[in-house]
Amino acid sequence: MTRSVRLRRFEDRDYAAIAAVANAIFPDDPRDAEDIRRRDRLWDGERYDLLRLVGENATGQIVAWGQLNHLPHHFHPGRYRIGIYVEPGSQRRGVGGQIHDCLQRELRGRRAAVVGARARSDMAESVRFLTRRGFAPVEETAESRLNVADFDPRCADEAEARLAAEGIAITTLAAERDRNRHVLPDVHALYLACLRDVPTAGATTDVPFRQFVAREIEAPNVVPEAIFLAVADGCYVGMCAFVRHPGLPDVLSGRMTGSLPSVRGRGIVSALKLRMAAYAHAHGFREIRTWNSAQNTAMVGINERMGFVRHTAWITLQRDESEFPGMS
Repeated sequence: MTRSVRLRRFEDRDYAAIAAVANAIFPDDPRDAEDIRRRDRLWDGERYDLLRLVGENATGQIVAWGQLNHLPHHFHPGRYRIGIYVEPGSQRRGVGGQIHDCLQRELRGRRAAVVGARARSDMAESVRFLTRRGFAPVEETAESRLNVADFDPRCADEAEARLAAEGIAITTLAAERDRNRHVLPDVHALYLACLRDVPTAGATTDVPFRQFVAREIEAPNVVPEAIFLAVADGCYVGMCAFVRHPGLPDVLSGRMTGSLPSVRGRGIVSALKLRMAAYAHAHGFREIRTWNSAQNTAMVGINERMGFVRHTAWITLQRDESEFPGMS
């Protein structure tokens, strides 16, 4: 049965409603309305495009929403991502297709070259929705979770002692800010080096310093004591940054873990991640969640040895807009 919704542009009053729709779809990964609002305020609208629509049913209730946007980490003016969210009670009624077709017209008006989308692998209908509309899988990202109560923090002490014997120390962003007035530019440079090293289907672009600080350092869910840095010969050579999940205060979510290619193979990333897990254990966190490209077998192996259990996978799909005829 096809049931249309009234589409309109997103307004400031809609944050709670779009969070509720997303949370009905992903109840174990809740979105926080104020966190979405905060991220929108940080969005660089002069450099990057963002369009969000909401779908109202006959009674005026928002039951779906969708958006298209550039990806700052993989920026190209003709490359976009779309996302479509329909609350479970309104699915399989043509609402998602209606939003897709509206966004498709917007993409054509912008002369988009490529559009990407993501779907969770265990949500087969979402994957079919996209493949029927010309999207093809290009990348898989594994989501893994660690039950912190099962982790033995003594593993972190042993790994840190091994690094110390090689002259490599582990510290935190909180400690470094007290002693190094250049810590944020230095950590930004390290973050960019690690970001470029992450296996991905698209070309990586640098995140400007101000955006990095606003999103990765000054966000309210950032815990400076949970951003760990490896130091060798006075330089930052590795990092492990986790933040408090905006919708689950007893869960830590991964932001960036990596090291400089020049120090790879010395156990730095393992030690950083073990230290992070020990911090979570000592401070009452219930769970740690992380996401890694399926191509990044080294990081996936580290997670498995620590006790992370694969939860699901996210599939990135892509469509060449020049070859897509559109749908009615």
